[in-house]
Amino acid sequence: MLDIDETSLTNWPNLLADDFGFVADGTCDALPAGPCGFNQWILKGSAKAIEPARKLFDAARAKGVAVIFITARPNKQRDATILNLDHAGFEGWTELRTRPDRDDLQTVQEFKRRGLLLAASISAARRGPAGGDRVRETTPASQAAPLRSGASGNPSPSPRRARSAAGGRAFDPG
Repeated sequence: MLDIDETSLTNWPNLLADDFGFVADGTCDALPAGPCGFNQWILKGSAKAIEPARKLFDAARAKGVAVIFITARPNKQRDATILNLDHAGFEGWTELRTRPDRDDLQTVQEFKRRGLLLAASISAARRGPAGGDRVRETTPASQAAPLRSGASGNPSPSPRRARSAAGGRAFDPG
C-alpha cells in the first residue's frame, strides 16, 4: 500500500507557489508564482513521480505484488488522481482508495489506519489456472492480523501476514 501525496507524487510546485503554506481553494494557473489552490493543483494532474517510490512500485509489480494506493484526497478528485498516477508512470496498480466526499467525522489518520488494516488482509494478485485473469483474495478487515509497531513506531503488518500477502514469500524490492 502506497500513499500518494509526498510519497508517490510530489506536490513541490504547489508548496513552493504557496510559500510552504496551505491554500485549499483558488486558482492554480500562475505557476511557478503563487498562490496555487491545492484542490486546483490536484485537478491539474501534473504532479511528478517521486522516483524511489516509482522504483518500489515497479519492483513490486514485477514480482506480482498487488499495489494499492491510499490517499486523503476526496472521491471527487479520483479521476484526476488516476490520470496523474498513470501519467507519472504508476500503471497497473490494483486499487485506489480515496476518502468519501462527505467524510467530516473521520481524521486522515483514522482513514489511513483503516486502510492499513485492509492491506494486511489482502493477498498478492495471482494468476488463475492456465494463466487466466488475476484473482484477488481478501479477508474482511475485522479478521485481519493485528498491526504491530515497527522500529519507527509506525504500525506495520506482522511479518507472517506480510509474507502471506506476498504469496508465502517475503517481498524484497532489490
